[in-house]
Amino acid sequence: IYMVASENGYCWHCSDEPRTTVSAVSTGDPADIQMVDQVSFEMGGYWWNMPIHVTPNRIYVSGYDWETEVSNVQIVDISDPSGVMAVGAAFSLAGRVESRWQMDEYDGVFRVISQRGWSSLPPVVQTFAVAASNVLLPLGNLVMTLPQQEDLRSVRFDGTRAYAVTFQQVDPLFTIDLSDPAAPVQRGELEIPGWLQHMEPRGDRMIALGFDNDGGRNLTMSLFDVSDLDNPAMLARENFGAEWSYLTEDQDRIHKALKIIDDLGLILMPYAGWGNTGYESGVQIFSFDDTTLVKRGLIPHYGFARRAFIHDDRIFAMSDERIESFNVDNLDTPVKTASRVMARSVYNFATFGEGYIAQLSMDWWSREARIDITTDENPDTMDPVASLPLSNLGSGSLYDYWWYGFSYGRTKLFARGTTLFLIRGESPWYYWDGQEYIEGEHIPTQLIAFDVSDPAHPSIISTTNFPYTFPWSMGYWYASTVESGTNVLMVGDTIVVRPDNWYWYGSDEPSDPAVYGIDVSDPATPVVSFTIPRQEGVVYGGLQAKGDLLVTSHFEPITATPGDVFENMVLFYMDRVDLSNAAAPDFRPAVNIPGSLVDYNPNNRRIVTVDYVLGHMQADNSDVCYMGGHYNIWYDYDMGYCFWMDRTLDILNLVGNTAILGGVKTYNEGYLASIKPTDSRIFVQVNPGYYYYWYDGEYHEYDPRPILKTIEIDGLFSYPTTNSQRMPVPWSTLQAAQGTSAVVVANSPPTLTVFDASDAHDMSISAETLLTGYSYGILMEPDRIISANSMWGVQIIDF
Repeated sequence: IYMVASENGYCWHCSDEPRTTVSAVSTGDPADIQMVDQVSFEMGGYWWNMPIHVTPNRIYVSGYDWETEVSNVQIVDISDPSGVMAVGAAFSLAGRVESRWQMDEYDGVFRVISQRGWSSLPPVVQTFAVAASNVLLPLGNLVMTLPQQEDLRSVRFDGTRAYAVTFQQVDPLFTIDLSDPAAPVQRGELEIPGWLQHMEPRGDRMIALGFDNDGGRNLTMSLFDVSDLDNPAMLARENFGAEWSYLTEDQDRIHKALKIIDDLGLILMPYAGWGNTGYESGVQIFSFDDTTLVKRGLIPHYGFARRAFIHDDRIFAMSDERIESFNVDNLDTPVKTASRVMARSVYNFATFGEGYIAQLSMDWWSREARIDITTDENPDTMDPVASLPLSNLGSGSLYDYWWYGFSYGRTKLFARGTTLFLIRGESPWYYWDGQEYIEGEHIPTQLIAFDVSDPAHPSIISTTNFPYTFPWSMGYWYASTVESGTNVLMVGDTIVVRPDNWYWYGSDEPSDPAVYGIDVSDPATPVVSFTIPRQEGVVYGGLQAKGDLLVTSHFEPITATPGDVFENMVLFYMDRVDLSNAAAPDFRPAVNIPGSLVDYNPNNRRIVTVDYVLGHMQADNSDVCYMGGHYNIWYDYDMGYCFWMDRTLDILNLVGNTAILGGVKTYNEGYLASIKPTDSRIFVQVNPGYYYYWYDGEYHEYDPRPILKTIEIDGLFSYPTTNSQRMPVPWSTLQAAQGTSAVVVANSPPTLTVFDASDAHDMSISAETLLTGYSYGILMEPDRIISANSMWGVQIIDF
């Protein structure tokens, strides 16, 4: 197996220059897969895709150089059957190569059609004699003649012929005669609306997949007669798909989706798109012969249809999520015969009962959602204990803005006893009335209660709408603050919601509260039990649950006269609400604290905050700002001052209703980014900042990986920082902590790492694994972690 991989020079621990590596791997013994050989070469200037062309003896790797505006090609010799490779000749082309189809080797001649400039210059046909992998000799050169300036869209070689398509308003199909490689000749031309994305030659016929760009973007399937190169003709053309349709693969892989079955005279084309009725996806069937092309039935398919094939007189359709079979005795009316889920997209979950997990599963493309119930022993099963469709949710149109309506990002699941709660928000949606977009109906907040006393037969108890806005995200106050908590959580029998701090006041609707709680002690009749009104300048932070205690914080402006030292400053307060009686919330006195709240432990009354210290100094230029070891720096050119905002970790003890400062931690290695306390440890993420600093007229590079620090809770006012470790990659985040363990998740590549700080002076990695996909949420249990990895399912990590 030969693999071609490229580094663009920006990745962690990559080459400084863009580099391509070709690897040969022996798979003769599946139990003993081995690397046979590997060759690398730097190809400077490439920030574009790198198409390849492969023959039994050679791999041609191309890449576009932005500075010279040409594509360079490197040959790798793979003729040795043992897998040993050799780097061959390197040469330049006249223009840009964007797909594999623009290159071809045939009968000892390498041919290529490339695009010079960006629609400003016509494409160029070039041919080279391949004497050996390390010897290429230029043969022919043809600058194409176009009726107007257009950009090359697709190319296909077929023996001594080539076909090229350009596009602007119409789609000229050009035929090129390569029977004499040293003298390519441009022969015929045919104009049709839209453009062709991919062509499949069939001797003197050609089947082509494209787009019709008239009043939308329908897909098209066309049949051409190319027997006379001077006079290509379109025999038939069928539009299909929705008003705005998409192909399931890019140009380099579209041939894997387009299935042409010559002996049956059938074409199967998976696609997806958005139309007047919303999202649609499926496989379009065509029948064809030498003179006709007829659109037949549509196979509707859940999700994003990607592949189709025929087996045992059935058509099989595959998407990201499932495989389905269809009876096509009548090609115009396919009938589904079976369906099998192969991958469930999971974004949210909640544990309940005796070992069950309720999961929010949703197809990313169609937005169709459901509640799947599994056992916690097998949360990634393809056969859930029960599955409850939520197709009735989402009132928005999926045509104009497909992310409106039901959104996994604005949904949370909670469980209490044998009741499951799904709370969600819906974005305003709009429809086009022919002249303008009109706002349609939407649901600010909806709460659905499910009876899961019998996990195999869940049922809906109630559906209640509330007039208050549901938050868009689960983030922080601002980018400059550090805190813990979330925007939606369950405390006892109360679901508490903190809408976003940025919001619109409706002209005839009351403004949203800063925080509101919903009493769900009676799941049949949830009611709003309390609200915290919004006040000008007052902003609430993340919500935390401590037993039946809701803990949050807010800041409010200090009243000061203009020019006063306290002008534009704020005071921070910790807020607590006892929700042990959901119908009668008990508000505790606010506690003045230094900075934003990270954690409050009711057992030992410890408070953890992050405070913000504004610093400044006079400077002649911005370069000086980066020499002081501070972070979050900005330069005021008018004042000639550097400003920065340092962050300190403050640990306090609550005595009565007064917070007593116990310790302050300052980190000079970077800025505080995430903090996760437990009863015995405080885990701190410190981000070094940018990959490079620019001052003294040059770049200063340093290790950009975040630092994980451990603070041991040792006594009332003794908090020693005991150990620190680098996180695996620069893009890592401290996600959770429990006891003496902390969980770090990275996205490039998706990795989950567990750090063990049971020995506070010698923190180490106790578990590390690649995730199946990007983690959208984790649940940390005493000896394992469950991660919802969206379309890559659910993963369990033992530690």
